[in-house]
Parts: sequence; structure tokens; C-alpha cells
Amino acid sequence: MFLKIQKMETFQPNAGKLMASAGGIGALTGTLVTSRLKEKINLGKLVLASNVVSFFFLFFFGLSNMFIFENNISQKPPGFLIT
Repeated sequence: MFLKIQKMETFQPNAGKLMASAGGIGALTGTLVTSRLKEKINLGKLVLASNVVSFFFLFFFGLSNMFIFENNISQKPPGFLIT
């Protein structure tokens, strides 16, 4: 029993470029903010603060899933379908 990956018709080839550009902008912005903060704040405090912020983002993402109705979840997600 092997899994077969099929490309769906609704897949948009430009979506990957958009995600890559958004990731690049986020990486550059994060680098600039971190480099400026490193000059003013102790590195240990900066690392601790970034971990706390990432925890809150992850926590609220998990909490937001509680407010999604089952009817709104797509049974056939766009992109690739594993059959």
C-alpha cells in the first residue's frame, strides 16, 4: 500500500513565491530589530523575551482553534492531495 501524491487543479503556483517573500521580509525585519535591541538590552533578557513572546503566539494560536466551527474546516485542502 503506497501513498500517491497528486497535484490538485486549485493549486496556485504563485502562492509559494508569496510565502517565500513574506518569510524573507519577516527574517530581515527580525534581524534588524534584534540587532538594534542587542546593543541596548542584555542578550539573556533578549532571548528570554523572545521565548516568552513565541510561547504566547503559540498559545493563542492553539486557543483560536477552539473557536473554529467544524463546518468551516475544509475537507479537501488546496495544494496537494495524498491518496
